[in-house]
Parts: sequence; structure tokens; C-alpha cells
Amino acid sequence: MPARDGYSAQQASVPYPRAILYDGLPAEYLPLMDELMGNRLAVKSMGKVVIAFEKYWKPLTVEFGWPEIILTDDPERAGKLATFVLRMLENKKLVADSIQTYVWGLRWKMKLEHQADPVFGVMHWHDFMVSVRVRAHVPHEPRRALPMRLILAMLATVDMDEFWEVQFAFFLIILLGTFSRSECPCPKTFTGKDRWDPDKHWMVRDIAIQLVAGAYVLAIRFKAIKQDRRIERPEARGDHRLEVARGGAAKGGNDFSYIGDAPGHELSPFKWYAALMRFYTGPRDADSSFFMAKDRTRPYTYSAAMKDLKVMLARVSPDDTDFGYHGVRVEGWNRASADNAELAEAHGGWKPGNASRYSRFNLGDVFNIFPKMVQAPEPVVPVVACWATAPPEGSDGEVEDDEEDEDVEEEHEEPAPVAMPTPGVNLQPGDALVGTEAIASPIGRALNRLHRLLN
Repeated sequence: MPARDGYSAQQASVPYPRAILYDGLPAEYLPLMDELMGNRLAVKSMGKVVIAFEKYWKPLTVEFGWPEIILTDDPERAGKLATFVLRMLENKKLVADSIQTYVWGLRWKMKLEHQADPVFGVMHWHDFMVSVRVRAHVPHEPRRALPMRLILAMLATVDMDEFWEVQFAFFLIILLGTFSRSECPCPKTFTGKDRWDPDKHWMVRDIAIQLVAGAYVLAIRFKAIKQDRRIERPEARGDHRLEVARGGAAKGGNDFSYIGDAPGHELSPFKWYAALMRFYTGPRDADSSFFMAKDRTRPYTYSAAMKDLKVMLARVSPDDTDFGYHGVRVEGWNRASADNAELAEAHGGWKPGNASRYSRFNLGDVFNIFPKMVQAPEPVVPVVACWATAPPEGSDGEVEDDEEDEDVEEEHEEPAPVAMPTPGVNLQPGDALVGTEAIASPIGRALNRLHRLLN
């Protein structure tokens, strides 16, 4: 049965005269067509296209006197493509995955240049690439987990009066508790294509202590992620069992990961959240970056986060400074999956339910993931994290290197989540902070009691 976009694999298998989108296209629509085709690729994927063309393909065209663009139905395109692959195969530093990625990049470059995919119609191409993969295959090294002993040791040395150290502790706990990649908390750079992106990186409004199903938990909103860069996954619409406020789509969706507190434990997320908030003298701008640079005016970058990790590791174990933040993710997964692998997969966003990542599970079990994780003994599991298989290159035309239709929502003002009292705001007894306003309520009194316990 044809898909909703009119494409059917069975119909596509029937031979038709070749037609390219640009053939017969009026000139005034050419820029728009180019924009639409180019927008299919993420920035990182487009970077692979550029590398394939500039670094690996153009030198070949100079050497052999070929045109830089492979024209549609070029009778010699098979030999040219094979030469492109064989030359990369000679480069012992390139593994099979990299070669395959750059072949994909060169094919996309030709399509962006208004030509047909040069691989189409080339006989035995699949057999050839299988052989290349066999020749250039290199086993992947395991992803080393950052041991809990080192995490605890680092947090034990944190100077509670030093902003960057307290923020580092909370940053680490968030990654450990959600299995998140570091791409969600912070950008790579201050400027350029990898700068802070409000549709991807965490804002102040994306991380808050909320009352969910009768329990206070730390809620973290996941927006654009690696496997869903356009926030199209159904779980971003929210869990039908909860009172999800309308208007969430305009703020990055309602795909929240919940971290339950571990009262009295060194890794208590509530403790470190409160400790971090003490460095701010009043309510923070809800649209600003949650994690900040040391100057507290610019976003916290990945390079700064890595530097902080190295400094903290050197402080407690100088021989263990080769760990990265992915090791925190692996440690969280290993510990959670040792207790309940199916729930851990849902918590990490790899095996979602119908309406949210938690729709098939008891929320009480969800809230207990983190407390169990940090209090459990060392799990007897491999150091390799058993992630769910990443989506292959597919409908969005993007390359992965290391998931119903979206409802159209009307504009509504979304009530701010109930948060812990923000330091620096004068609240009366029994008040709580909702957004930037102090209100009196039973919830406010409960929050004040919680705040006193944490202090």
C-alpha cells in the first residue's frame, strides 16, 4: 500500500522513464527547491557531504581529469565511484563505517547539484561494498563506563562555594540519571553552526522539580535529540495519564525524563539542584541556557564541560583522566539495566510507549530508577552499553555516526511547573514560586518543608 507521501517500493520497482525533480522546473522555483533539498540534512550530516567532496573526491578529479560533478547517466560513473572507494580503502586510517559515510556524502552532493544518484543503475555495487566492509572492518572498542567510585570521589571534593564545581556536580548527575548525551545540556561552541540551540539544548524551563503523580521528582525535558532532530516522536506530545499542559509543543514538546530523589545520598539530585540555585540572586530567565559558563552570562559549552571533567578526575585519580562523558551514560545504563533492563530502555528513550517513554510502566517504578541506581552495588554487566539499535539512514536523509502525526496545537499559555523556591526571592511562610510569582498554597508549604530538609 502506498505511503502517505505517494511512494511505494513495489511501484518504484517497475521501470519508468527517468525523471529528475529539476527537469522542467521553472527558474523562479529553483532556489526554493534547493533550499528544501538542503534542509533534509542536519548540519553534521552536511559536514560529511563537504568532507567527502572536498577532501576525498576533488583530488581524484584533478588526478584523472574528471569533471567534479558526476552527471546523470554518466556511462563511466561506476568506475569513478569504484575508484573513489578504492582510494579511501588504501587509507589505512579509514574504517568501513567512515568509507560508507563518505560514499553516502558524495552521492548526496551529486543530488544537491541537480543530478541523479550516481549509484542507481550500477550493477554489483552492493556486492562491492560488502567486500569493502569485510576488508576495512575494525571491531569497535567498548565504551568504558565511568565507575561510580570516581563519580562519588569527584563530588566529595566539590567546593560548595565555587559555582563551576557545584554546576559540574549537577551536570554529572543529570547525565547519569537520564543516560543523556552531552549534546542535550550544552552546545559545542559559543558561535558558529554548533552554537547554543533553543530547540535542542536545555533551558531553565526544561529542568525543574515538579509534582508528578503525587511525588516530587526532577523533570528534564528532552527536545531535539540525535534520533529525532525535528521533535516528531509521539512521546513528545506527553503521557495521556498525566495532566500535560497544552502549549508544550511550542516549548520543545512534553517528553520529560524523571529522576527521583535519593534523600541523604551524596548524589541526591534535589541537594545539588538547591546548591546550584543558591548562586543566582533571583528568578532566572526561563528561555536562557540552564547550564552556564563561569561568567554566568554565556552558555556552558562541551569543551568547558570536558575541561571540568578532566580537572575533577585529576584531582581524585590522576591515572583515570581518559574518561569522557559518554562513560557517565554507560555507567547509568549499566546500573539501571541490572535492575530492570526493559524499564531502563524506556527511561533512556530507546523503547518508548505509545504516548510517552513511560506509558507502559508504573510511574512509581520510574521514580525509583535513580535511587536504586546510586545505592546498588557494582552491577555485573559488560562495560559495553547495549543501546537500542540506532535508526539507519532513512527518511530524513541523515547519517547516524556513533523514531504518528504531530497534533497541531493552538497557542495556549502553559502554566509554569511548580519549582523549588528560588534563592534570593523573599517568600512568606507557606509560599512557593510558580514561574516568577510567589503564591501561598499547600504545595508551597510542602515545598518549603522540603527546602528546609535539604538545607
